[in-house]
Amino acid sequence: MAGAPGPIKSALKKTSKYGGNSSNVNFTEPTVLETFLEGNEEEDEGLTKKEKIQIMIQKKKASDAKAKTIVYHLIETGVEKSYLLENARFISLTHWEDIVEERKLSRICGWVLCDNKLETIPKQQFRIRNNTVLDISERKSFCSSHCYAVADNFKNQLPISPLWMRDEEVIPQFEILEDQSKELHGINVALNKLQIDDGDDESESSESEDEKKVSKN
Repeated sequence: MAGAPGPIKSALKKTSKYGGNSSNVNFTEPTVLETFLEGNEEEDEGLTKKEKIQIMIQKKKASDAKAKTIVYHLIETGVEKSYLLENARFISLTHWEDIVEERKLSRICGWVLCDNKLETIPKQQFRIRNNTVLDISERKSFCSSHCYAVADNFKNQLPISPLWMRDEEVIPQFEILEDQSKELHGINVALNKLQIDDGDDESESSESEDEKKVSKN
């Protein structure tokens, strides 16, 4: 129904830190802070320490509100590539991880440009592939190893600077991994740090018979 919040947004308002009516935030009207920041450096030199702190706080609140609005959009289906590329600079790594987790809870692939359903989510944390032990905790949030690879590549491009400083930074253009052959099956882990559960019931078409034998031992 038009105008009604999606199921993910409704759940977030009740259970997560992204509740609230962030969609009402207006980012088109220039704020006092934005007007000030467009001034020259001489004006900045005349500010007291208290005034500079107040400006920083205002800018931080505005950037946090904007990030929340972007998160709301990215956890829903039908995300456009152009929207992601234009707005990724305004969210943090923590926001990205929250987006992936919220989509997983709604049984949607964690890669924001993919709307495939997560039909089966394995319960185990580790699996053996090509005689290598992999932690699949993150992989379980995606419908395929390819989507996991694309999402991980994109996540690694996100800036680590504070959100309220992003407008003053020169951030490289984001790129989306287009190579369809790229896959990421999990994170390599050391054997001496693990206790592997024998109940690995997940299978992939590319897993060989030798790998299956190893996983049972």
